[in-house]
Amino acid sequence: MINLDEVAEISLGIVLNRKKAYEEEGAFKKYKLFSIKGYEEKSYDDFYSIEDLDNKCAQKGDLLFRLTCPNRIIFLNEEIPKDLIIPSQFCIIKSKDENKYITSFFKIFLETEEAKIQIKSNINGTTIKSITVADLKKIKIPEIQITEQIKLSEIISLWEEQKKHLEKLIQDKQYFFNKYIEKEVNKNYQ
Repeated sequence: MINLDEVAEISLGIVLNRKKAYEEEGAFKKYKLFSIKGYEEKSYDDFYSIEDLDNKCAQKGDLLFRLTCPNRIIFLNEEIPKDLIIPSQFCIIKSKDENKYITSFFKIFLETEEAKIQIKSNINGTTIKSITVADLKKIKIPEIQITEQIKLSEIISLWEEQKKHLEKLIQDKQYFFNKYIEKEVNKNYQ
């Protein structure tokens, strides 16, 4: 087992209030602001900055970890805006060397029960529970060969694709079931 920060770069998102331009005219540049809802809907709010944040933008292949509870892990494996900035409630995790550890493996591991126990033991706070970036860096991860990481990543990706199809199938069946019931109920009122 090794510390996560030995194989991954972990950086905190941007403290928005320190970078926010309060008037659109005084802004240095316009960015897109990451949020979980925005990610799910593929629609991001605009954020006007007082300085250049281009080197702080997220990229496809980054892993986002929400530091506040409930923790959420999002792997940016789809196309995202090139000017997407990440707020400080999240940290960005990237592999230092993709030939030794792939970033998608970090997501797989951080969602395991072992990782959840480690994360839970480092949660602080009474009102707003969270884990610090320093504590996240100390999470122990297994040393697994790159070929095994790739195989695990492919299996998980296939499973997630199957889950999407099954959820769509359930939605479609529910729709037809509801229409059938509605038709039968209305038939007796005519």
